Amino acid sequence: MSHCRLCSGLCNRNKRLLDRNFREMAQDVFCLLIDVSDRDNSVAACDSCQRKVYNFYNFKHRCRQREQDRNSIKKRPISIGFSVLKKVPPPKDNAERCIGGAAKRPNSNTNPDDSDDDGMAPLEFDDNPRKKRPPPKRLLVRFTKEQLASRSKKELYEERRNLICEQCGKCVPDVRMESHMNNHLGVKPYICEEPDCGMAFRCANDRKIHRKRNHANEQYPCEICGKILGSTLSLKSHSYSHREKEFKCEICGLMMLTKNRKDIHMRVHTQKRDYKCPHCPKSFYVNTVLTLHLRSHSGEKPYVCHICHFANSHRILYVKHMKKVHPGEEIYKLCDMPKITKKDKTVTS
Repeated sequence: MSHCRLCSGLCNRNKRLLDRNFREMAQDVFCLLIDVSDRDNSVAACDSCQRKVYNFYNFKHRCRQREQDRNSIKKRPISIGFSVLKKVPPPKDNAERCIGGAAKRPNSNTNPDDSDDDGMAPLEFDDNPRKKRPPPKRLLVRFTKEQLASRSKKELYEERRNLICEQCGKCVPDVRMESHMNNHLGVKPYICEEPDCGMAFRCANDRKIHRKRNHANEQYPCEICGKILGSTLSLKSHSYSHREKEFKCEICGLMMLTKNRKDIHMRVHTQKRDYKCPHCPKSFYVNTVLTLHLRSHSGEKPYVCHICHFANSHRILYVKHMKKVHPGEEIYKLCDMPKITKKDKTVTS
C-alpha cells in the first residue's frame, strides 16, 4: 500500500504522477507545482483523485473556452458589416439592338412599305452607344461612436470576420468555416485533380495551396542561399529561416521567429491544451501534435519506404530510416506517398 500524494489517503501502489499529462492536469487544477524528482515523496494517486482531476480539468477547460467566446462575441453589440448594392437591371429601350451595336429605331411616320430594293430595312448606328455598367461598389458602414469607445477597430473587424460554430462553440473565421464544419463531419470532398496524386482536402483553398506548393512547374531561387523552391509560398516560408529571431519569451527567454510561434510556445507555460483527443483523456497544445497522436489510435502509417517494407506514422523516424538504411536515396514528402503505393501495386501485379 502507498499514500496518495493528493489526498494523503491509502491507495494501491502506482506511479500516476509520473505521467506528464496527468501531472500537468493536476497542477492546473490545484495551481501548484508538483515536484516528482524527490524520491522520498510519493508519486501515487488514488482512483478517486484521478477522476476528480479529470472532471475538474474538463470543467475549467470548458469555462475558459466559454469565457473567451463571451468576451469576444457575446457581450459585444452587433456591428453591421459590409453591404453590397443589389444589381439594378438596365432600363429596357424600345430600340431593337442589332448586330455590331446598331439599333433600329421605330418611327411612326414611316411607312412599312418603304424599304430598299433588297427588301431589308437599313441599319442605323447608335450615336450614343450604351456603356458597360460598372460592377456594384461595396458600401462600408462605419462603426458607431459607442462601438469605438469600448473596442478598437481591429477587434471590431475581427468580429465581422468571425463566426461561431454551432457544434463546438468555437470562434472561427468565415473563410475557414467550411473546412471547420467538414472536420466535424469527417469528410474531405475536394480531391486534387492532378494524376497520380489523389490527396483530399476539406476546402477548396487548401487544395489550391497544395497545387501551388507541389504541382506548379515553376522555379523560384532564394536570393540568399540559392535554394530552388517550387512556388512563391514555399519561397516565403523558406525566407523565415534566414531571419533573425525577434520575439522573446518573457518566462524562459527562448527566441522565436514569428509572433504565432511565440503564442504557441506560451501555451506550454500557461498549460492551455485546447486540442483534446476524442478517444482518450489526453490533450495537446497544437493541432499537429493531436494529428500525430490520432494515428496511434487508428494505426495509420502514411510514411512508407519505397525500397523496403518500413512504414511509420512520424516523418522524423521515416527520414532517419532513409538516411541510415538507404543513404543517397530520395526522401519523399507526404503528398508523394500515394504515388509510391500505386507504383508498388502496379509492379507487384
